[in-house]
Amino acid sequence: MSSTPWPTISALWIAGAGGRRGGPGRSLALGFLGFFGFLGVLGLGLLVLFLFLFPLALLRVLLVTIEMRQAPFFGWIQDLSVRDPASIWTVFGLVPWNHLAYVPEFLDIGIWPIIMGVTMFLQQKLNPQPTDPVQAKVFMWLPVLFTFLLAPFSAGLVIYWAWNNALSIAQQWLIMRRMGVKVD
Repeated sequence: MSSTPWPTISALWIAGAGGRRGGPGRSLALGFLGFFGFLGVLGLGLLVLFLFLFPLALLRVLLVTIEMRQAPFFGWIQDLSVRDPASIWTVFGLVPWNHLAYVPEFLDIGIWPIIMGVTMFLQQKLNPQPTDPVQAKVFMWLPVLFTFLLAPFSAGLVIYWAWNNALSIAQQWLIMRRMGVKVD
């Protein structure tokens, strides 16, 4: 086996395509799964990689897609490709003053990043607590960290993430209820 997997991957791609238009199909996917299994990379490891890359790809789509420019959303969001305009310093849009001259940008947190942080916190409460106390403290602070990190991102991405968290909470709660697990 070579030091890099790329020759094998390109060989799988060529063999999987089989000269058909539209690209490779199921045989290529199964070949890749077998190859990555041979390398010791589990499917969940690849899934975790894509979970980190998907929001970045969505952010890129929101920034460069011309149809998303100035696309209105419900309420105060007039452009999904820019950050949430209502912040805690303008009392969520009720007080019209230029707060950016006085407040650092990382403290300019909108409503949707706060909603996203709250849904992330609620989602963590449905999961079992880690046994390691250090890990439990880190997990406790992750929603706060993500609230500050995602505040300057486009409103479309933050709305997507908050909605995804809300749907995950509903799904997890329903599954736990059907399985007979007590939900606090």
